[in-house]
Amino acid sequence: MSFSCLRPVDLNVSSVDVLYDDSSAEGHLYSGSGAPPLCSSTSPPSPSSCVVCFSQFVHAVCSELLRNTTLKMEGDGKPIDLMKSARCPTLLGDDTNDWSGNHADTSAWKVWLTILLLLFLFIMTVLLVAFCKRRKCQTTPKNLERVTSAVDSSEAAV
Repeated sequence: MSFSCLRPVDLNVSSVDVLYDDSSAEGHLYSGSGAPPLCSSTSPPSPSSCVVCFSQFVHAVCSELLRNTTLKMEGDGKPIDLMKSARCPTLLGDDTNDWSGNHADTSAWKVWLTILLLLFLFIMTVLLVAFCKRRKCQTTPKNLERVTSAVDSSEAAV
């Protein structure tokens, strides 16, 4: 199942009455009154529906919604602005949070760290090669003659 999570822009929202698709006349995806239940006691939503719950702040967790769905939330008779949430809350019977996609969020930093480390190593290698080439170019022609003449003169002195 594909889940998406949203939260109010204002984290102080505590009362949610409805959650609906503004581009559809099929009814509400969630109806409630007052404070939503705790996420830890809320089951994951069935396909094409949403649940609204509370865990530090209000969350809307939706299952398999169409891409052109425009979700609107209202509480206390007023519209509530929503935004996508990077993390979904843990719901009832969900100890791993694998359904929410959070496993990708927690491993994303490992991927970025690996990429940055490889990039750093690549840049250091390029700089080292460039430095070595530059040193050889500066010392080989002129200094080789000096070293050779110095060796020749020391051998002649012996």
